Amino acid sequence: MTVEGYIAAQVMEGLYDAEQFYDFVVEEVLPHMSPFSAEQSILALNNCHIHHNEVLIELIESAGYILYHFLVTLLTSP
Repeated sequence: MTVEGYIAAQVMEGLYDAEQFYDFVVEEVLPHMSPFSAEQSILALNNCHIHHNEVLIELIESAGYILYHFLVTLLTSP
């Protein structure tokens, strides 16, 4: 997502696994990205287990993109 909107999106029914996520990032997201420090050079992912694919991480970083993993926590009231 950029300030101008989404650069890629995919909607599907059912579960989404690591292989499908890898294919989506490689085929739909990375072609629209630029090496750091140009625009669209940072890919931010949450802590979902399908985002932690070593092959994908290596591919992203070796292409000169910045990968930012952030932790999503659920806040509950006591």
